[in-house]
Amino acid sequence: MSVHSKLLNKVFLINLPWQKIQRLLIRRLAGKPIHIMFLYVDHFEPWENTRIPEIAEQRVNDWLEKYPKFARRHHDSNRNHPKHTWFYLIEDWKLKEYDAQFLQQLSGLCFENFGEIELHIHHGLSENSIFSDVHNSDTLRKHIEKLKRFYNQFGALITAEENPKSTYGFIHGKWALDNSMGGKYCGVNNELQILNETGCYADFTMPSGIQSQSRKINALYYAKDDPERPKSFNTGFSMKKGGKAQGDLLMFTGPVDIYFNNIFNSHSIIEKSNLDKKDLPFDYRIRRWIAAGIHVKNQPEWIFVKVHTHGARNENSIVNYDEWAERLFTYLEDNFNDGKNYQLHYVSAREAYNIAKAAEAGLEGNPEDFRDFLIKPYRNMKFKIDLKNEK
Repeated sequence: MSVHSKLLNKVFLINLPWQKIQRLLIRRLAGKPIHIMFLYVDHFEPWENTRIPEIAEQRVNDWLEKYPKFARRHHDSNRNHPKHTWFYLIEDWKLKEYDAQFLQQLSGLCFENFGEIELHIHHGLSENSIFSDVHNSDTLRKHIEKLKRFYNQFGALITAEENPKSTYGFIHGKWALDNSMGGKYCGVNNELQILNETGCYADFTMPSGIQSQSRKINALYYAKDDPERPKSFNTGFSMKKGGKAQGDLLMFTGPVDIYFNNIFNSHSIIEKSNLDKKDLPFDYRIRRWIAAGIHVKNQPEWIFVKVHTHGARNENSIVNYDEWAERLFTYLEDNFNDGKNYQLHYVSAREAYNIAKAAEAGLEGNPEDFRDFLIKPYRNMKFKIDLKNEK
């Protein structure tokens, strides 16, 4: 049976009936607005398929020039602009001079409250793999700590507090979290433990829709690592109101669904929260993202919608700050931000985590009040970063 067939079975047998229950439950919340936390995460890879600095520079410059203009045209229920989360990938330490430039430039967008920077890593023994020497527990731990120190220079992954906290959200390259791609692109069976121990507050890799796809879908849940086996995040313990953290790592997943009508057209049959030039944010997709009802258990009026993209690819500009991005955010604002039935909140990965943890702690009301609940804003959000002074 193909991976897609297996995923179809999982979604059809487990998820679709539950979604119907979710919709009924949400409709019964009479008099309570549904708060929608919309989170856009980016596998941001300026060096993808190139080592030519001018190409990487142009990819970043497009964001610097075009994203603020786009974002200023859109607002959520509290007048926040859309917030992009760049999970930034370093591919080659020989190019760190340019990565330093790019991180400083993106930090400028963070200072203007257009987004935040988090950590993206490719590693492991595979053909043409990035950092193929990082394929066991020790090398992975050292690699993460080295990356954190580098990012910290630019005010990323470190909070702006008197006693700053070094922390990060994570996306794994090639969807191979916890060695879940059959040994390729990872090699570390206790990766969840290492992420936890190095300060990772949550993983944002799923869904993948391929071999690494977790069995538990449309959920916020804690995974317990089995250091002897891969893919320990396959299932776990759901976050719940009045509960507490369990296991090793929080899994923050995006919507998974099936579109049977797409069997007869060129659109994707499997919903895996992806946005690119071939996976466009049609209105029906947006409605189903929200209908998935991903929430902290026992607090269904706070819904989390996480979508992902590869934003450094030029062809994906249409879903990040051009035509289809305009359509996506306009549709959200026109249909899910009336103040009575729905309130829309544009959030970063860190803010989404904080709001989910507030729900877990039993807090209610407007999630806007909990954007900085546990993890405070990063340094580059509070201070302008000067490359010369930070070296």
